[in-house]
Amino acid sequence: PDGTLYAVTAAGAGVPNWSAQRLVAINRDGTFQRTLIPPPSNAAKEWIEAMGGVPVEIGGMTVPMVIHVNQRQHTAFRLRARHGQIAVTPAGGLLFIHPDEFIGMLDTTGSKAPPPLAAPRPMPAMPSASFRTLDPYVPQKAYLAVSGDGRYACFGGIAKKATNYGDKQNMVPPCPAVFRVKLPERSPADVFFGDLEKTGNDEKHLGGPPAGIAADGKGNLLICDPANGRVVVVSEADGRYVGSFPAEGAELAAVNRETGEVYLLKPDRKDGRAELLKLKSWRDPGVVSSTVLTTPVWPKRGLEWQMAADTAASPPILWIVNDASPPMRIEDLGTKFGDPAKIGGRDLGDGGFVGLSVDHFREDAEVYWRVSGTGYRINFARYNERADRVETFTVGTCSTAAGSLVEAGPDGNLYVQGWPCHLYKCDRNGKPLKWDAPYVPRDEKEAKTWPPNAIYSRVIMVYMTHTLGIRGDGRLFIFDGHPTAGKDGTHALFEYLPSGEGGPGPGRHPIVWGASDSVIGPRFDQEGNIYVAEQVRPLDWLIPPEFAGITGPATIKSGWRNGDPRAAVAQMYGSIVKFGPKGGCFEIAFYRRRQDEPDPDPAWKTVETATWIGQIHDHFSPSRVKGALWIHPGISQINLHYCNCENTRFDVDPYGRVWYPDLGRYRVGVLDANGNLIATFGGYGNAESRGSDSPVMDPETGKIRPRRPGDPPDLKSPFAQPEIAFAWLIGVGATDRYVYMGDSLNRRMLRARVVYAAEATCDVK
Repeated sequence: PDGTLYAVTAAGAGVPNWSAQRLVAINRDGTFQRTLIPPPSNAAKEWIEAMGGVPVEIGGMTVPMVIHVNQRQHTAFRLRARHGQIAVTPAGGLLFIHPDEFIGMLDTTGSKAPPPLAAPRPMPAMPSASFRTLDPYVPQKAYLAVSGDGRYACFGGIAKKATNYGDKQNMVPPCPAVFRVKLPERSPADVFFGDLEKTGNDEKHLGGPPAGIAADGKGNLLICDPANGRVVVVSEADGRYVGSFPAEGAELAAVNRETGEVYLLKPDRKDGRAELLKLKSWRDPGVVSSTVLTTPVWPKRGLEWQMAADTAASPPILWIVNDASPPMRIEDLGTKFGDPAKIGGRDLGDGGFVGLSVDHFREDAEVYWRVSGTGYRINFARYNERADRVETFTVGTCSTAAGSLVEAGPDGNLYVQGWPCHLYKCDRNGKPLKWDAPYVPRDEKEAKTWPPNAIYSRVIMVYMTHTLGIRGDGRLFIFDGHPTAGKDGTHALFEYLPSGEGGPGPGRHPIVWGASDSVIGPRFDQEGNIYVAEQVRPLDWLIPPEFAGITGPATIKSGWRNGDPRAAVAQMYGSIVKFGPKGGCFEIAFYRRRQDEPDPDPAWKTVETATWIGQIHDHFSPSRVKGALWIHPGISQINLHYCNCENTRFDVDPYGRVWYPDLGRYRVGVLDANGNLIATFGGYGNAESRGSDSPVMDPETGKIRPRRPGDPPDLKSPFAQPEIAFAWLIGVGATDRYVYMGDSLNRRMLRARVVYAAEATCDVK
């Protein structure tokens, strides 16, 4: 009623097999208001539980636990991309169709006793019934609307039974019917208009699955009937036919409840355009105004559109979006529509802040991260600490996976891994540079396509490459992918000279071998010691103690299925492992094929550990580490779920201190050179948690807004604590002055000053 727009937007690095969603509130004028998902730092235990989350106490605060790693979830809130629609009840309940095939409700008011997010399946009389439209192969969406009086939810998209995923030949289409459930119960559902099987073009049937649904506020419901090229109007009270009007191609509808004017959206699925119409009313459907909306970016075919109408505004506002364009804010100016104003920018969209790395070789420290990638080009950001300046540059590659990340060398050049087998060299602005000892292609065909700035090096992940490290003498070290590329093949660390020579080959032995797909690193200190992160942990530390009350006693035989919150805790954790310059090895169960025959030094110490390799099994398994100087558990997230792309980053500063993310406990950990934990800092919070800059609740409107200069000192922000907050800590890097932290759910890079319990300075002469 107050014009607040709710929008679900993607979050993270945009990596296949890893998904995340944010739910945000936008003010009527298009400015950002607040974040609902991930939840705020002050979310009560009852709210977290009602939303399908698991509250846990960490650092003296009750926070939502990570309950699903590769979907980056703190609650059960989730929509199927491109096939969902959301609606808001007058009481502030946000309705959506959940991929687990129930109608979810999320409280937007901050109630102390919110309704549960989950509900029973809406068709108990038909146990095999399914929201068939949730299958990505089905072109129809699931449409949803709230009745004018707020007592019911009406929706389409249910099929009589499910179809095997991807079985195009035996698809079961959605029923040609609109269903209805009471609110807030949301189950069971009854056929409100149409039929489970029969189609028609009369007063009782639809020509196929329904499209957009809208209430007119006068006791009627408008239903788009695309198969018949019309909009049907029925009574909210009993589903009785009231009327219809022609509307060829209309998929979405909205009604101005004061004037009775009808808005229709007609997408053209071939060229990315959509026509927006305003009609006098459903009884007199003459066109008052129209405009054509275009999508200038690729892809244009098959776009899915959404529309929401704020008709209480003056002038009325139409919000329209598709999955290739930012939200468009369009004012209804009476006999015409205003020009679309695109909103979003820093508050919406996909900003992962992944691939955080620090150039430790420069006098003026610089920090890098990946911005985006399209096709063969990758965009990076670089922050110069001394100049306090961010600049962007682009690296072109021959790899189709635009998810590569960058490392800076002591020669001032940049090095980029690219799937499946490239190591690129370029200058600091992304310009290609030739290697002194370039790779020799195997045949003439390969020679024609092999870039001169790449040498051959197998990459063990497609996106977000994380197995390259550069030592202070300019030598490069890479965990080389197994030549047979099987999921049970280990990987080994090889050395490359600055010229490009080296790597696997006759007479060349690995430095660290037996590594899993989850391995991250290496990093080096000034003595040449090797630091890696791996999916291993000591037997007496299988999970952090804060989660023992949730998982119960964890042993080497413990296991939970993916999707169980207990599995999320077990999956995400690993350890920082320090080896001497001569290296060491891992022995991880289920990894059968090796890069080379193990050749451990008899003097190496063996440590019994446990591993959770989600790609292969869903329980702990025994493993060993040989040659480690020390092992410290607690780094997360280091999960292997189908792919290993979304792993995090850690850093080793010039003093041999290790800075690592502990995503599960929403903090940064700091180790000294001997593996002792000397500091932790941070806590849980969403994008509103910004310390003293956190937004406040306006005393007059009750809405969240930025703090203003004239606000009284006693106007406290409910989000001010913790001062340093994370929702998805994806990487940590440190210079001698600052620590940098990338947060892919809050879409930001944080910087904190490095301070000490005691400090003293002196002149150097």
